[in-house]
Amino acid sequence: MNLKTYLKPVNRSYLFALIAFLSACSSAADEDTVEVAAEQFGTTGPKSRYHLLAARPYIAPLNQQGYIVAIEKARRDRIGVGFKGHDTKRLNFQDKSYQSPKDYANQKGTFNKVMDDPKIMFVSHILRYAPTDGDAGMRTILQYSAYTADEGGDPPSSTYENGWDRLARLEGSLEKDIVAAKQSGHPFTHLVFMSMGWNNDQVESMAAYNEILSQLKDSADAADNLKFNPLVVGLTWPSVWGGTSAFDLGNRALHIGSYGVKADDSDEIGYSYANYLMNYVLPRLERKHPELRTIAIGHSLGARIVTRAHYSQRMLNEHVEHPSRPVIIGLQGAFSSRRFIAGTELPPVVDWIFVGEGAPYQKRDDPPVMIALTWSEEDHANPVARFATGAAHVGGKNGANVLEKSQVTLPSKADERGRIALNCGDFNVTDKLLYVDATEIVSNHGDVKNPAVGSLIWQILGCL
Repeated sequence: MNLKTYLKPVNRSYLFALIAFLSACSSAADEDTVEVAAEQFGTTGPKSRYHLLAARPYIAPLNQQGYIVAIEKARRDRIGVGFKGHDTKRLNFQDKSYQSPKDYANQKGTFNKVMDDPKIMFVSHILRYAPTDGDAGMRTILQYSAYTADEGGDPPSSTYENGWDRLARLEGSLEKDIVAAKQSGHPFTHLVFMSMGWNNDQVESMAAYNEILSQLKDSADAADNLKFNPLVVGLTWPSVWGGTSAFDLGNRALHIGSYGVKADDSDEIGYSYANYLMNYVLPRLERKHPELRTIAIGHSLGARIVTRAHYSQRMLNEHVEHPSRPVIIGLQGAFSSRRFIAGTELPPVVDWIFVGEGAPYQKRDDPPVMIALTWSEEDHANPVARFATGAAHVGGKNGANVLEKSQVTLPSKADERGRIALNCGDFNVTDKLLYVDATEIVSNHGDVKNPAVGSLIWQILGCL
């Protein structure tokens, strides 16, 4: 009896059910392994949504070739960190002679406050998304996981250093991808670094990245003048306390109560991991492949991460200058407009509660950069956040009022299709920020994934 005859009487639905059951058992075993390590790291419960892709890597794939670097937060002793404060092996606080003593003191105070948390960020897993044979889509590869056995397994005491080691190896993987893409006849056009902001778990971040990248591809196709084939490096990070329910009042209180801490956490990532990727890994690749340019796209606290990373370049003990100015796109940024304005003081009453940050971005073209930010009158989240941090965020009307008076911007206004009046010559040479009133295309804080925003970003990239 051949196999076909033997299988014929068997109910196909039974076979599919059996396969599903066996797959579920395998998946459950992986999730159990992850849960054991999560107990050691203290990343269980609602925090597990920031390592869901370590247990179920196929649940939310990236639709472009690239990598996701997953960052989480744990008590120092649980991941083998013996030092207090910042990681002096990799970071140091640099004096900047052009700053006033007060600005310098406030900057150093902010750095010390952010980096002296009893808990610390660590790289918990890295995923790779690569073309399948025959160009039939992307395959997902869990390239590193602190949660599962990896090359014999890593003891918890080495988790922090292992994360940095695997991040360092990422450059080699990116290099191989770039070379392979050239050899295939489909070279990459941009190195795109991405970060989402407050209250985005892994699945939500992946969905947002896919939407933004797809909108950019559509805009490039419609323009028919430039190609967009990005090699992507995206972050996920523990951006809020609590679970996903917005109807549980206790959960909602955790969300709101975590904002100030998560603002500091985003700065910590900017000082450290994002800084390393933006100011060491990516410029080294640009130097080997000068046709590529780094584009950093951040939303909300993600915009805080990518700007903090750029302006913290010289805090890296080992950093590399970009051969061409990187482009930073900050969508509805959740950071203070006063970061760009030297010597500014906090408003009365606010300065009784909060300490200024010392305008860490006051020398706007040092390091060299092309930076574009959006704001909207319909963004009500950024103005509300002022009660938590005291800051007039660049993504809201309050921040726009501050920046408009400062004369540090190239102001522009997007129409309903995302088009702006843009002189690329000015944008390419000025130290001013391209500051776009996106009220016509951004109806709320999170409304940055629509076609008009994609068109706006693509027009800005057309200046390269």
